[in-house]
Amino acid sequence: MLVKYFIGNKPAISGSHRVHKEDCPFLPESGKRICLGIFQSPGDAVNEGRRFFERSVKCPFCCKNHQTQADKAGISGNMLTGNFISSGHFALTRDSALKCCIN
Repeated sequence: MLVKYFIGNKPAISGSHRVHKEDCPFLPESGKRICLGIFQSPGDAVNEGRRFFERSVKCPFCCKNHQTQADKAGISGNMLTGNFISSGHFALTRDSALKCCIN
């Protein structure tokens, strides 16, 4: 399916620039993004994004890979190490991790 993709001008904390589908709720507002064009897959859009920013990656929300049911069961171990900052005052759960990403 052909979809229009954009890349944000401002890098994430990791230093990478995220590639988003046109209907992504995390798509940066106009003026803070570059239109990459229409592509068959997110991977093709990321390759185009690397022409602008070397560290271009897929948006984890709108361009996520299809997962098996076992993968969807919970947060994977690598997501719990280093990607989320916890003050130690609350238990890290799937919901709190998502709130962290949104805020």
